[in-house]
Amino acid sequence: MDSENIDHHFHRIGSRFVTRNLSKPKLTPRSRALFSINIETDKRGREFFRFDHRVPVELQVLDTRPEQRHLLMAVSGGNITRTFLCGHDERHYFAAGVDERVRNLTDAMITLQPAPVREAAQALPFHERFTRANRAFKRQGEWFFVRARGVRLDKRTALKTQPLQRGRSKPHICQYLCRTGGQRLWFHPTHASGGISQEQYDACDRNKKKLVDGWRSVVRNPEVYVKGAITHPDHATLVLRGWHRVYLNGEVLSQELGSID
Repeated sequence: MDSENIDHHFHRIGSRFVTRNLSKPKLTPRSRALFSINIETDKRGREFFRFDHRVPVELQVLDTRPEQRHLLMAVSGGNITRTFLCGHDERHYFAAGVDERVRNLTDAMITLQPAPVREAAQALPFHERFTRANRAFKRQGEWFFVRARGVRLDKRTALKTQPLQRGRSKPHICQYLCRTGGQRLWFHPTHASGGISQEQYDACDRNKKKLVDGWRSVVRNPEVYVKGAITHPDHATLVLRGWHRVYLNGEVLSQELGSID
């Protein structure tokens, strides 16, 4: 691993790349990854990329664009290969997992866009398709917002100050949010630990339904619409005028990613 050469590429995008060899693997659940990449801050308040590895690894920078402060890096160690898009977005640096077959930054950004977002962006000039705000969509961090045309929603019945959140990441707070459609599932620790459909729940024995405290319902894969102010501590406030459909990016999540927006 030529860490000096890798660090040179990170300097080109305005940051640093620091490696740490942890040859004695810890046995705690949170430290089982053979390698990991994190965003940290030094004593002067400057962000840098820290790469920890517990096995020999091969690093390769596949593509670099200093003017965009982005680079694409492939990491191989043990029997694992990961590809990371590393760069700067608005106020902070980030690392996002992408399909390991990707070999350039354009394809990496395309794979991060959900299919409906890519379709909406087809009418744009190519150089506008990956901007944070254009005629086709708006983006804040990992969330895309596409104008919902022909959808009738009532702001008076919308939920207020609602979070959009993936895993343990910091939530994006939406001024107004509506959910429609999706599949409602019912769960019970004894009678339906794996979840049952609404039809199956309706057909349940009445005695089972009386166990109100044990039942909980979840709606999977609903359509989510938002409008108004979208706030997040790491991003500028985004104001959406009119209802927008919400889509999550296509990031490949893994335990090797230590920092998630």
